[in-house]
Amino acid sequence: MKRFSSVDFLRGTAIFMMLLLHVMSWMLNTNALFATVDNIPLANILAMLVFEFMGGLAGFFLLVSAIGNMISMYKRLQAGRSTTDLLRNQVVSGILLLIFAYLVEGDIGYRGALGNVLRSLNNIPSASVTIATMFSRWAYFETIHTIAWCILINGIVQYVLSRHDRWKDVKGQIIAYAVAAVIVVLITQPVWWLVQNLVPGGYPWTAAGNDVSLPDILSPGTTFVTLLHSVFLNALAAPEEPILPYLAISFLGSIIGIVLSQPREKIPLNFPKRIMQLGMAMFVVGMVGFVAFIVTVLTQSGFDAMATAYFNVSNHRNLWDYPGIPQTYTFPAAWLFQFLAVNGIGVLLTMLVIRLVEFRGFGAKFAKQTTFIRRFGFIAFTNYNDQFIMWIVWYLYGTVASALGLGILVGVDPTHVLPNGSYSNPYEAVNWTSVFIILFLVYCLYHVIMIAWEKVGYIGSLEWCMVRLSYALVPSKKATGSRLAGTGRGAGLDVEHAFYNAEWQDIVQEGEVPAEEMRDSKLAYKLALIGLVSVVFIPVTIVSWRLALTAERVEGKNKYNHIAKIASIAGIVILVAVLAFLFIFTPNMLGLSF
Repeated sequence: MKRFSSVDFLRGTAIFMMLLLHVMSWMLNTNALFATVDNIPLANILAMLVFEFMGGLAGFFLLVSAIGNMISMYKRLQAGRSTTDLLRNQVVSGILLLIFAYLVEGDIGYRGALGNVLRSLNNIPSASVTIATMFSRWAYFETIHTIAWCILINGIVQYVLSRHDRWKDVKGQIIAYAVAAVIVVLITQPVWWLVQNLVPGGYPWTAAGNDVSLPDILSPGTTFVTLLHSVFLNALAAPEEPILPYLAISFLGSIIGIVLSQPREKIPLNFPKRIMQLGMAMFVVGMVGFVAFIVTVLTQSGFDAMATAYFNVSNHRNLWDYPGIPQTYTFPAAWLFQFLAVNGIGVLLTMLVIRLVEFRGFGAKFAKQTTFIRRFGFIAFTNYNDQFIMWIVWYLYGTVASALGLGILVGVDPTHVLPNGSYSNPYEAVNWTSVFIILFLVYCLYHVIMIAWEKVGYIGSLEWCMVRLSYALVPSKKATGSRLAGTGRGAGLDVEHAFYNAEWQDIVQEGEVPAEEMRDSKLAYKLALIGLVSVVFIPVTIVSWRLALTAERVEGKNKYNHIAKIASIAGIVILVAVLAFLFIFTPNMLGLSF
């Protein structure tokens, strides 16, 4: 089974980071930190700012998904499947994923009915409350819904572009998707405005600030038409991650997927460089505009308003007209700058990994080295759904800490702790140390579950269910390579050939590029300088140092890897010094006050 280990790694990274960010955001006692913000190390403040920004990287998961989806579509076309078959496959896959996304959000997901029960093990909610969750939260629009819609739309677009063998016109395909991506960004705000003004009372927020994007199925006033409207209106203008403008990122992922699907001798070696330049431009322009927006809110409305605006960076729709954020109307296109900034990072990370792996002939080696991370992405949707594992670990940690009288030590609000150190709610927010312990336990439990589950091919996982259903609805899908290890009803996912011993693809074979071209030395040189002269990208000097050492062994000593090593070491020293400074000094020690 042909696979790109970098894409599998990136998919796993997205889930791995999602768990980290969600544990941080839900379990860290931020109230305690903000209450003493002037007297805590600056590292706390920086961590909250960085993690909140990273929470906006939903487009990263969408980008990786779009790359994989396009590679899959091209594989079908190259295998001789018809464009009609391609369209049927995409439509069925997209609709199935959308249906399962609704099921996850309302019923079996970490914030659905099941998740609500596991989030309340100390006080199990009544059946009526659980049912209410099922029928009121079903329409919550998340990244999974966006991916589902993008699979549908990309399938339709690719069908139109592929007819009469036009899929072989690679340049034409790339231009078409690039133009489509620009159009999507241009129409985003007009479509939001249109939806808001066409729906009586406004959408998704009323004039009073009420969110009307989640119609309750059990409400007497809810009709079938209301529910149908919600499906499409949420896709266009949901509060968090609507397909506008994120369809543009999906189109960009399709471009990358098209290029990677070509015979390797036809793929330009400078392709990653071009995409990384695009990602850097997106990030720089986005950050300049986003910082200007935050400063505008600060100067006009004060610190609290600024904090509200910043901590909504992950709610992609909010930066246009969210009632709780001043200047969303007066500052032009704040959402656009946020979109460019967070997705620029995603594009940079994605193409850097692909450049360091498949464009160096390291596909198979990298796959073996990243087994732990890739496992999180093999059943990515299931792992997204099963985040209720966090609630279980949190409950057990809180129960044990309370029983041992460690309430104050683990960081629980002192007003909630009894004199003997116990506390009644095991889901109390805790300090950084406890958060990292919980996170470690969550990763361990996930890993143990996946190791055991893969022995039976993840039978019962959401991916397995969807593969089974899609094969029943589109039998021709099996013709391009079954994802199942067998044909019987008990066949699970083909872990052996899709995860452990896949046919790992490389764009450049190891040692194929003449050493005198010094490609890796030059890349290390550029990364080291970017990391050294920037503030945001200084951690990349760790990567450039490793790359420079490898390049020296393969390409010999030269001025590029020599400078790269020096600049990387300087960057790492500065990084360590900055971290030490942040962990030692507090705002008060520097004469600052928030």
